[in-house]
Amino acid sequence: MSRAVIQPFEEYQRARVIFVQTVAALAGGKDNRNVELLKRLDAIRLLGPLLTDPVISIKQYAALAIGTLAGADEEIASQVVNDDNGHILNLILKSLETSNRFYKKTACRLLGKLSKWKSLAAKVVSGGVITFLVSCLEDCDGEVKLFAASALQKICMNGEDLAREVINAGAIEPLSLCLQEPDIKLKRQAVLTMSNIAKHSDSHTRRLCEEKETLGVILHYLQTKDTMLRRQVLLCLSYIAQNSSDKAAQIINSLNNQLLEENIAGATKANIYSIRSATDASPMRRADPICQQNCLSLLYNIAKHGSGHTNQVSAKIKCETLIRFLETNQGPARNVGLQLISTLAQYSKEQAEQIKRLGGHKVLALCLYEQKPETISYACNAINFMASYPNPDITNGLVEDLAIGINENVKYYNIPYRLLELSLNKNLPQYLVNNARDALENIIKNNTNLDALIPLLDRPNYSGVDDSHYEKILCTIVKRIHDLLGDFKSYKRKLIENKTLRKLIKLKSTYKSLEEELKSFSDFYSQEIMNYYSDEYEQKIREQVINNLS
Repeated sequence: MSRAVIQPFEEYQRARVIFVQTVAALAGGKDNRNVELLKRLDAIRLLGPLLTDPVISIKQYAALAIGTLAGADEEIASQVVNDDNGHILNLILKSLETSNRFYKKTACRLLGKLSKWKSLAAKVVSGGVITFLVSCLEDCDGEVKLFAASALQKICMNGEDLAREVINAGAIEPLSLCLQEPDIKLKRQAVLTMSNIAKHSDSHTRRLCEEKETLGVILHYLQTKDTMLRRQVLLCLSYIAQNSSDKAAQIINSLNNQLLEENIAGATKANIYSIRSATDASPMRRADPICQQNCLSLLYNIAKHGSGHTNQVSAKIKCETLIRFLETNQGPARNVGLQLISTLAQYSKEQAEQIKRLGGHKVLALCLYEQKPETISYACNAINFMASYPNPDITNGLVEDLAIGINENVKYYNIPYRLLELSLNKNLPQYLVNNARDALENIIKNNTNLDALIPLLDRPNYSGVDDSHYEKILCTIVKRIHDLLGDFKSYKRKLIENKTLRKLIKLKSTYKSLEEELKSFSDFYSQEIMNYYSDEYEQKIREQVINNLS
C-alpha cells in the first residue's frame, strides 16, 4: 500500500491521541486556570464526538478528559448534560455498550463526576446509567467495581428518590459482596455507598439491612484495623441506627464495650493486653478524630430512640469516658458528645445524677463560654435535661460545687447567671437563646438553693439585653423565692441579712410587674418591714428629720 495514502491517516490518529491525552492531563493538573482556559476554548464540543471514536484508547482518554473537566466545574458539567438536547450525554450513554474493562472504568468515573452535581444527577440517571453501574459492580476487575460504587454513591447522596432507584436496580447485594472483597479501597467505597443509601429514610434502611444479612457483614468490619474503613463502617451504622429503632437495638447488642472505648478514648496498655491493672491504663494510641465523631454519632442515634435504648448505651460505654472526652477534645466530635450526654440525661434520672457526681456539670459550665453557638446550645440542652427532674439533689448540685456570688469574677463560673446572660442576648441565634431560657427556667423551678437565685437579680451589663424578657425572669425568680420562704424558715432571716429583700423592693420601681408579685411577701414579713425598705419610707424619714430641724 502506498505510504502517501497511509501517512495522512496515521497523522490524523496521532493528532487525536495527542489532543485527548493533552487535554486530559491539563484538566487533571493542579493549576485551576487550565480548566477555565479549556472552558473558554470550548474543549467539551471537541471532545464529545471522540466518545464514538473507533480507537478505544482515544475514546477512553476523551471520556477521562470530559469527566475531569465536569468534576471541576458545574458549568462544564451542565454543558455536557444539557447542550444540544443532551447530545454529549447521549454519546456517553451509547458508549456504555462495551466490554472493554479499561473503558468501563473510565465511563464509571465520568458518570460519577457528572452525578456529583445535585442539579444534574436526576437527568444523568434518567438515561439508564444505574443499570450499567450495577452491572459493573459484578465485573471481574476491581477498579471497575470501585468506580461503579463511587458513581452510585454520588447518585445516592443527591436525593431519596435517586437512592430508591439504586436499590430497585438491585445494587445492595453486589455492594455487600464488594465489602467482602480483599481490596481495602473497594471495601471503603462499598460501605460509603451503603451509608448514602441508609441515611435517607427508614424504608431505605430496612431494605439495606434485610438484603442477604448486610447488617451483619457491616458489623463484622468494626473489628478492622484500617482506620478509613472503620470510619465508614461507624458512619453507616450511625445512619442505620438513626432511621430504625429495631436496627439500633440490634447494633447496640452487637457492640463490644472495649471496641467502643478504643474508638472514643483510644487504645491503652490495659485494653491492648487485656490487663486490668490501673497502672497500665495509660494511652498507647490516640483515637482517630473522625472515628470518635462517628462512634459518638452512632451512640447518640441509638440513645435518642428512648429510655430502653439509653439504658443499653449507658451499659456499653462508661460515663467517665464521655466526660473525659468532653474535657480533652474540641470541634464537631465534642458537639456530638454533648448531644449524647444530653440524651442520656434526658431519658435517665440515674444518668443525670451520675453525670453530676462525676463532675460532668463542670465541663458543661466551661462549654457555656465557648465561641461557637452550636457548642453552647448543646451544653444548654444538657443542663436543661439535668435540671428538669424535680429533684433538688441534681439541680442544687449544678450550682453548689461551683462558685456562687454577685461579684463579676465569681459569676464567671455560675451556671444560672451564665444562662441568664445567654437568654437575654439579642445578638445570639434564637435557637441558642431558647435553649438557654429553657435551662434557666428549670434551674429556677427545681433549685432550692437561695444563693443560686440571688445573683440573677443583677441585670447583665452588656449591649443588647432583652429587658422585657428580663422582667419576666425576675417575676419567675420572685415567685420561686416566695415558695422557698415557705419551705425554709431560715431563708426569711437570710433575705434580710444579705439585703436581698431590700434589692427586690428597690427593683419594683424599675420593673412595675414586680409590685404585684411582691405583695405575696406579706405572708412572711409585716407591712412595717416591707415599708422600711421602700423609697417612700426613706422619703418619709427624711421629711421628718427636716421638719424637726426647722
